[in-house]
Amino acid sequence: MPLTLQRVTVTFDERCDGRLSDNSHQRAANALRSAGAVILEGAVDRAHLNVLKTKMDQAWTQQRTPIGGYTLGFNYVDGHLQQDPPDDPDCIFRDIVDNPFVERIVHDLAGKDARLAVYTGNTNSPGTAAQPLHSDSGKALTELEVTRLVTNIPLVNVTPKNGAIELWLGTHDADVCDKARRELVGANSIWPMIAPRAIDENPGIAVRANTKLGDVLIRDQRLWHRGMPNTSEEPRHMLALVHGAEDFCKQKGVRKMPFYGACMAGFAGSFKAT
Repeated sequence: MPLTLQRVTVTFDERCDGRLSDNSHQRAANALRSAGAVILEGAVDRAHLNVLKTKMDQAWTQQRTPIGGYTLGFNYVDGHLQQDPPDDPDCIFRDIVDNPFVERIVHDLAGKDARLAVYTGNTNSPGTAAQPLHSDSGKALTELEVTRLVTNIPLVNVTPKNGAIELWLGTHDADVCDKARRELVGANSIWPMIAPRAIDENPGIAVRANTKLGDVLIRDQRLWHRGMPNTSEEPRHMLALVHGAEDFCKQKGVRKMPFYGACMAGFAGSFKAT
C-alpha cells in the first residue's frame, strides 16, 4: 500500500482529557513510523496561535529593509526566514510548548528521556522560490531509530498558495537515509541538501502538508522536505519545535530556547528547556 500523509483528528473529549485515545495515539505513532510524518488536527487552541501571529507579523514587518530585503537569517533561499517566536511570558502557551498529544507520541517513539531542545520558527515570505530538497540534520541520517522529531505548528491555514511544506514520505527509512548520506551535497553542514542522484533513485512520495489553524505536523527529522513558494501576499509563519533524546539536547551547537526568567514558568512540564 502506498504511503500517505495521515491525519488524526483530536476530538472534543480528547482535548478536554488532555489525552488521545489509545486508538488515535497508535494511529499517529504508526503513521510516523511508516511514513515519517503525521498531522494532528485541532491539537492547539487557535486563539493562542492568533496571539503569536500578531506578534510575529509585527516583528516580520519591522525587520524589512528599505530595499525590500530582510535582516533575519534565511534558510537556503531568500525569504525563507528563521524567525523565533516572541519571548514575552504572555506568549508562552502550554498547548504549544508542552502539548500532551505531542508529548506522548514523542516519548513513545524517541524514548522517555526525550525533551524539548529547540523552539524556533520559520517564516515563508511572499514571493519566495522553492528551497532545495534537504534533511534537517545530516548526522540524524546515520541513525537507525527515531531519535529526533520536529513539530511544526503553522499560525494560519496553509495551502499550496502560501507555501505548504513538501514532504517526501518514506525517506526517513534507514536504508534510504544511508544511501542518501553518501550522496549528500554539503554532508558536513547542519542541514544538508540532498543530491540530485539520490533524489532520482529514492522511493519517496512527495506530498504537500495542507493544514488548518490549530493543526500540528509531526515529522521525523531525517525526512526529506522543502519549503515551497509563497504566492500569496502575506507571510506564512510556522513554529518549529525539535524534541530529542537527552544526548541530542546536550550536543554542542544545539540552539537553546530563547526564554529566561518568568518565561521559564511556561516550561514547567516534562519537556523542560535545555
